[in-house]
Amino acid sequence: MRAPAAISNSRSDRAWRDPVLLLLVALAALVHGARLGTLSIRGEEPRRALVAGEMLASGDFVVPRQQGLLYLSRPPLQNWTIALAAWLTGRCDAAVVRLPALLATVATTGLIYLCARACTSRAAAFVAGAAYATMFQVLELGRMAETEATLTLLIASSLLVWQAGYVARWRPVFTWSTGYTLAALAGLAKGPQGPVYFVAVTTVYLLAVRRDWRMWLSVAHLAGLVAFAAVIGAWQIPYWRAAGPEAAWEIWVHNASIRFLGSQTSALSIHAASFPLHVFACTMPWSALLVAYAWPSLRRNLGDSRSLVVFAAVALLVTLPSCLLAIEARPRYFMPLYPCLAVLTAPVVEAALGQGVRRAASVWFHWQGLLALGFAGVAIVMLGASLSGGGRSVLVQPPLFACGFAAYVAVTAVALFVIRSRTEPARVVLGTSLIMGLLGLSYAGARINELARNSEDHLAAMNQLRTQLPRGAELVSFGLAHHLFTYHYGKPISTVAWPTVPEAVPPQVEYFCYEDFDGYEEPPLPFAWEPLAVISCERYKTPHPAQRMIVGRRITSDTAAVHRSETSNSRSHVSAN
Repeated sequence: MRAPAAISNSRSDRAWRDPVLLLLVALAALVHGARLGTLSIRGEEPRRALVAGEMLASGDFVVPRQQGLLYLSRPPLQNWTIALAAWLTGRCDAAVVRLPALLATVATTGLIYLCARACTSRAAAFVAGAAYATMFQVLELGRMAETEATLTLLIASSLLVWQAGYVARWRPVFTWSTGYTLAALAGLAKGPQGPVYFVAVTTVYLLAVRRDWRMWLSVAHLAGLVAFAAVIGAWQIPYWRAAGPEAAWEIWVHNASIRFLGSQTSALSIHAASFPLHVFACTMPWSALLVAYAWPSLRRNLGDSRSLVVFAAVALLVTLPSCLLAIEARPRYFMPLYPCLAVLTAPVVEAALGQGVRRAASVWFHWQGLLALGFAGVAIVMLGASLSGGGRSVLVQPPLFACGFAAYVAVTAVALFVIRSRTEPARVVLGTSLIMGLLGLSYAGARINELARNSEDHLAAMNQLRTQLPRGAELVSFGLAHHLFTYHYGKPISTVAWPTVPEAVPPQVEYFCYEDFDGYEEPPLPFAWEPLAVISCERYKTPHPAQRMIVGRRITSDTAAVHRSETSNSRSHVSAN
């Protein structure tokens, strides 16, 4: 079977100039950029920043390293983007480290609009872009310096751009080369997930759905594979030469292989059954719109959007087993397919706009009403909890913020009930914009307030540690130091293997640190020493941190008395402060 007839370009010739696209991009940037640096750096963010910082310091952008040691978790594309942001701004604080993720999320939002706009109206495409930008999990990860935002942009681009080229009958060599190039960049971001997804989805779509063997067996497809090899090889070959074949293999498979280890049949069954429900919850409130596809009337009246819907469904079904069979998989690992869920909302809205599918229109109308009522209830509870005071829940906010949030919810709820009574494109865009603001305010305001209130103050702990260390003191870690500690310490920390005999420690080492895990005991240090500080590396405040760094000072017989005196004075000074 040949490629489908090309869709009329009247919808998308200049879609990139649509005023609603500019509005969508601006709202997405505001939602994810607001208070970007307010929340302390956390999770794997400091590790990403440290690898980028070592690249800038050494000038070696081929081999990712942490504390000078090979970092084999994943290829370095995300580290490159953070290094570029740090180089351009001259800083490496939380906002700068998160900037590439913010830009990737905004770009993905625009990509979804353009893909949906090729077969639906501006209003429906606007909803699709807004759906991705304000899904619950995207609100959290779309601004974080984790790999998900960048990986989602690249995997979604490889799939959706390829599908757009196939439907619009671009030159096959351009379609395949573009798709494989983007898949290769996804591979450089996090390993094999991106390339495997692209090959699997396009193969199933062409052979099982379109039965287009000619496209799959074409010379253009071979050209795409060559483009893929060229992009991967541009980094892989220098890395192979610098780090060796074992590291070159490990950096691709390490992160993926551990997700499939140690799975028991019963646990795996529970995971496979619950995982789709978790994804549905993480993509709320927009995933609720997809229940409209349960009615055959919508599926029969997809019109020009049928090709996009079928492709998105194939992409979701083909890639989902990779997470179902990995017991360690979390919903965030499926985030690169969230754009495919988002584009599925566009035909639902298009059906409601056209008044041709009564059930779809009913889902759209009721969804807006339930969302307004739900947030009205949350605002009332938040206002009461915040004014009464006490508690650490997300519903307990500063009174001024709680009043402002309640006022915005009230305006949005009234507007949605008025707007939904008549289905017009301008009203759909206005209502969706208000919903984006509501969801953005909920996370960038209420959620970040709650997280900041309950997070550890790592900066204060590190500032106190600095008062205990003499100026110019060099800190050495036994094994890798925790990445959060190293990031906030702000100076290079060299590593030494855990010593078993005193002679294993270089004689110049006086101040040292090591990571102490709860429930795991290292052998005792084979020399006299005294502790200086215990630094929690947990995200949230806890009296008994499971992840912590121990900082100590080595004591020799000649200087023990002097060291004790200095420590006493230092601690007295800290207590007085």
